[in-house]
Amino acid sequence: MIARKAQIKIQETAFVLLAIVLLFSIVFLFYFKIHSLDIAKRATASKEERALSMLDKIASMPEISCSSYIGERTESICIDKDKLIVFKDMRNYKQMWTGLKEVSISEVYPMIDKYVIYSADNTEKQTYNNFISLCEQQQTGYSCTIGIISIAI
Repeated sequence: MIARKAQIKIQETAFVLLAIVLLFSIVFLFYFKIHSLDIAKRATASKEERALSMLDKIASMPEISCSSYIGERTESICIDKDKLIVFKDMRNYKQMWTGLKEVSISEVYPMIDKYVIYSADNTEKQTYNNFISLCEQQQTGYSCTIGIISIAI
């Protein structure tokens, strides 16, 4: 009889230990799931921050940005259309586009025209845009239109 009581006590202890292990594993899985979601949110935020900084970096490249007016500096983002036409055919900047799927500048108003600077593939992509002034140099100065610079990641 005493051996049977001891055996039941051992089984109770084993079930309690099994319940504790099961409880800790559920808590660990819950923590791991929340932590992985937090990491995914941080990765998305980092990717978005990189894309927005690339928008500014590309728009301020001297290869395509507008030359300053005589004695004046413009604070807005301005891209020279003539420089852009030449720049879109250059392939020397391949290292700069790593991690990007497409870089394009589109004229929105008054005409619709698209200049693809870089395009890697046509898979699913997240696109970030920023409005710009797309200017063309005339004899009297610049003639500007509304444009959008787009980066796809």
